[in-house]
Amino acid sequence: MGDVIVLIRVMPDDITADLNVIREEVKNRIPEGVKLKGLETKDIAYGLKALNIVIQMKDSAGGPDHVQKLFETIPHVQSAEIMDMGLL
Repeated sequence: MGDVIVLIRVMPDDITADLNVIREEVKNRIPEGVKLKGLETKDIAYGLKALNIVIQMKDSAGGPDHVQKLFETIPHVQSAEIMDMGLL
């Protein structure tokens, strides 16, 4: 069993949502065994921005879905979507 690298896009619920607060919550909610490899702000459209999060984790049953669901529970987050995933 190897590692996978996963890109998750977190969308705020409003254009006025403070991405710095969401960014800190993402860092605090990374579960044990998951490494945060990247975190960047991405312009979407008309002033709306999202966070692109890159994590590395073991390729195990359940995959990254539990991490995605954790991010969806962050206040002022509308959605968290797995955009890409690949084996390392």
